[in-house]
Amino acid sequence: MEKLQQLIDQFKDILSARWEQLKETDLYIQIKDKYDNLSPVVQKLILFFSAALVFLMIFMTPYSWFSSSQDYVKYFEDTKSSIVSLLEVAQEIKKIPPQSQSIASADLKLRMDKILTDKGIAKEQILNFAEVKLTNPAGSTLIPTFIDQNAVELSLKKITLKQLVDIGHEFDRISPAAKTLVLEMKATKEDVHYYDTLFKVSSFSVPEPVQQKAPGKTKERR
Repeated sequence: MEKLQQLIDQFKDILSARWEQLKETDLYIQIKDKYDNLSPVVQKLILFFSAALVFLMIFMTPYSWFSSSQDYVKYFEDTKSSIVSLLEVAQEIKKIPPQSQSIASADLKLRMDKILTDKGIAKEQILNFAEVKLTNPAGSTLIPTFIDQNAVELSLKKITLKQLVDIGHEFDRISPAAKTLVLEMKATKEDVHYYDTLFKVSSFSVPEPVQQKAPGKTKERR
């Protein structure tokens, strides 16, 4: 406590010495003369604004610290929320069952046929509906050899745009492992409001890797 009081006294002495030095400068003497020649009202206004300026300078320092702390708190909360969301997504991903089994071509075709019936597609509108095998173009490795794939090709004629969109949407909902790979559409010559359409829907799956057992240690016979 005594050391603190000594520091305070030293600080007061330094300020007093600096103030005495300032009072001896020409600039201070000129300002003091001009101030003394002012009217009492103006002197009071100058004192008021000077005190307000000093108060603002003192107040702005802790306010800036408070504002910065609020920004840091907001940044922390946003980061914390993002981390929690990522952890929730990671947990949801772990709950998704692995899609290791692809849909057989016959089963895929059967489900597609039911969708066509539900959407009111007549048999006369089906030009081609067959199971196919997707192959890579010459020199391409787009479909790796270890991936299992089954595909169905479907050609329709004279369907409306709404039917086309609805059918494509339902095809993509058959299974997470089934996707529409090809969609070609062309307006009919008789009526541009109808379309001839080609769908190629395929089911891909990646077989689970075979876990090799570590070779056991064989006992040496003596």
